[in-house]
Amino acid sequence: MRARLAWVVLAASACIDAPLFVGGGGAGGAGGATTSTASSASGSSSVATSSTSSGEGGCDADLTTSPDHCGACFHACDGLCEDAKCQPVVLVSALSEPRGIAVDDDHVYWVNHAGATIGGGDVRRVNKDGTEPTVLAGMQTGPWDLELSEGYLYWTNRAGDSIGRVKADGSEAPSLIATGVLGPTDLVVGDQVYFVASTQGTIFAVDKAGAADPVPLVVGLQNPEAITLGGNELFFTDATTGDVHRVPVTGGAASLFYDAAAAPAFQIAVTPSGAVWCAFGEAAIRYQAFGSTTSSVIGDGTECWGVFTEGERVYWTQEFYGGGPVGTVMSADSDGAALVEHATAQVGPTGIATDAAAIYWTSFIGGQVFRVNK
Repeated sequence: MRARLAWVVLAASACIDAPLFVGGGGAGGAGGATTSTASSASGSSSVATSSTSSGEGGCDADLTTSPDHCGACFHACDGLCEDAKCQPVVLVSALSEPRGIAVDDDHVYWVNHAGATIGGGDVRRVNKDGTEPTVLAGMQTGPWDLELSEGYLYWTNRAGDSIGRVKADGSEAPSLIATGVLGPTDLVVGDQVYFVASTQGTIFAVDKAGAADPVPLVVGLQNPEAITLGGNELFFTDATTGDVHRVPVTGGAASLFYDAAAAPAFQIAVTPSGAVWCAFGEAAIRYQAFGSTTSSVIGDGTECWGVFTEGERVYWTQEFYGGGPVGTVMSADSDGAALVEHATAQVGPTGIATDAAAIYWTSFIGGQVFRVNK
């Protein structure tokens, strides 16, 4: 039997652990983290389900409720199993607008936007079992996106007009590697840190350590929003037109990858074969191969706000901002096959990331970080 994480049921009066501050980042925003019970939001598994009380494949269990055999023999959940689906568990709660998220072998990392309050945001981590919440960088202003690369975390301070960096293990003080860049929204890390300065309509590159000033790669854009790296090219979206553009990492003239006919587009990621993005204005998740001029819809992207890829598998969140507990976490192959609804009844799911075993996301409105087994 696979050992499950020891999720602790919290009464309404339970205390929330105070986060540990490290790395010289100063005081962080409100909130903390706890180990937790399964969330009341519902989830699902991509494993085929069975309604029988005796599992097929060598287990004697109710596949609809057994956390060790949820939906199929030996498919274990970290939390509850209901209707043959693993239910999400809350790793962290009482946060102030958590958004960008990243994971490694041991930890989950995220930023707290904190309403763009000056110095009110921060960068945090927690163990994957929900223990040892830690503030890695405090006193940030409106942190928005987060990337993990080679042991360092990088983030955009959308309201602070800067790009930050800190060692993921907390052994170094946080620093700003770029300042004076207006409204940075999204970033991606390759040989350099590439980021979107939305307010000034520019794509920048900056040295990972901030050893030199940021270099503009593309200027004069209307409303660039999100960016990703595919090979030696950068792909970025426009939040007004919904177009997707591509440009070499060395800069130059950007070319049109996808023409959205004035329907807004937001987050974007790449698979080994192409690019996938939240075609927000079209209420769709779109995919297009690198060498193609034709895109396809692979799933419902109504109010899609976060997208993440793992090989040719695409994961995304549907936020439904202000709509209450109606958000979802979805996945499908890049060709639209094997569509799975992993979680429903979520309150503003936003950033998303995965590892081999689970899916993780932030709830921007609900102030929580979740995990559910695949």
